[in-house]
Amino acid sequence: KEENRTYGQPNYVVLGVIGVLVILGIVFIDVPSVYENYYAGQAQAASQSGRMQLAIPLFRKAFANGSPIGETEIAEHLAKFSVERGAAKDADQKIIEEALRFAIEIEEGVVAKHPVDVKARLILARMYNMYSEYVKNPNDYYHKAVEVIQKAIEYSPTREQLYFEIGQSHVLLGDVEGGVEAYKKGLALTPNVGVSNYYYGMSLFNWYKKAKEQKNESLAAEKLNEAVAYMDKAIEYKHFAQAGEGDLRRTSVVYGEAKRYDKMAEVFGEMLKKNPKNKDIISQLAMTYKEMGNREKARETAEQLRGLKPTEQELGQLEVFLSSL
Repeated sequence: KEENRTYGQPNYVVLGVIGVLVILGIVFIDVPSVYENYYAGQAQAASQSGRMQLAIPLFRKAFANGSPIGETEIAEHLAKFSVERGAAKDADQKIIEEALRFAIEIEEGVVAKHPVDVKARLILARMYNMYSEYVKNPNDYYHKAVEVIQKAIEYSPTREQLYFEIGQSHVLLGDVEGGVEAYKKGLALTPNVGVSNYYYGMSLFNWYKKAKEQKNESLAAEKLNEAVAYMDKAIEYKHFAQAGEGDLRRTSVVYGEAKRYDKMAEVFGEMLKKNPKNKDIISQLAMTYKEMGNREKARETAEQLRGLKPTEQELGQLEVFLSSL
């Protein structure tokens, strides 16, 4: 026999309080911000997975309500993933260009509303430098970046990142000497920071390349030696800990020009720690050991390729390399 169950009567006072709280929440909650954050999250996920065509309309929805929360951060995120995605072989360059143009549009609005916001100006200058790759007159955007940063420096003359970004604009304009001077000012503010020494070293390397093109051998040798010295300092001040693959590859190029194979091996070794199955890095490290005269280490390194499912062509290249030792 089913036992009798007794249910309590509803507490109308409690229900009434909850109802009032719900109504107050609906009235006072920042609905635009909720929608912005929701769409921004969806857009970030789409862009991070490389689906830029889906990400762009989601970013537009994120800003449709005019909420100011996170505008700079979201626009920067869109620009960053656009550039990263733009490097992929299957990337649709028109979509990447549209994404960057939209990010610039948003960030220009932020700067217009907050003209003394140094961070917003720095990010906008970066976007101008990025976008220049996709336009017929890139110098226009390099000059825009310089103008934005110069004003930011007036507001915050001790922020080293501003000098690094304006230095990049000078380099892109072909003014390597101006780039070196800008990077030098940034380095003076943070002399014991690895990335600051790396940036300055790369600016000197750009000067080396220009001097080499102009057949000025003595100046080229001087700037290459200086570039190497600052790359050494970058390593000393732990730049490896934060450096991405791009920075490490550029560092290896500097050492390669100077025939500093010991340092090249160190850089490639660091790259393998971050990406231990990268066949290209393994091959380059093996070649570097060969140049150093360390045939045993070259063979040992190259043999790692056998365990990484090499193609027939790669196996053939491996055998040729091993036979050359």
